[in-house]
Amino acid sequence: MFFQLAGFAALPHIVPRRQLPTAVAQNQAGELGAGLAGRPLGGARFAAGHLLPFVADLLSW
Repeated sequence: MFFQLAGFAALPHIVPRRQLPTAVAQNQAGELGAGLAGRPLGGARFAAGHLLPFVADLLSW
């Protein structure tokens, strides 16, 4: 919650005013896309092998 609020508050200081609507839309699309794709991909990884999600998480860090 606080991260999202801080991101919206910081965006006008980072992006030029004329590009602000596009930047907000891209941020929203990224968040919603990750939320939409994350669950099915996690389920597919878990179905492939019970240890695979944990190994993928380990390797991503």
